[in-house]
Amino acid sequence: MSNFIIAVGHTASGNVGCGVVDKLDESNCVREIGALVAEYLKEKGHGANLLRVDQSNSYNCEDCFERANEANEITKTTDVELYIEIHINSGGGTGPEVWCDLFLSEKLRLIS
Repeated sequence: MSNFIIAVGHTASGNVGCGVVDKLDESNCVREIGALVAEYLKEKGHGANLLRVDQSNSYNCEDCFERANEANEITKTTDVELYIEIHINSGGGTGPEVWCDLFLSEKLRLIS
């Protein structure tokens, strides 16, 4: 069994950073997608922590910091295989955008 963190991008209200593309509200869409991904992983016998920050204050990226802090707290007690953050963006590309990074503990292990 592997453990995953599924984070949904942007806040449901507050900060204006949530994007809207072709009348789709990113905040609502990623919450639905994230819940489905977490449910699927659990059905397959994996651990899945769903992170949502539903309200932000006025400064930029507060939700990013909150999700990062929550994820760091989870990794203190759980061996997490992968952190996934879901966004729906309109950057001009075609298809999904994927960015991967190792957790700090894995980076330190590889360095030493």
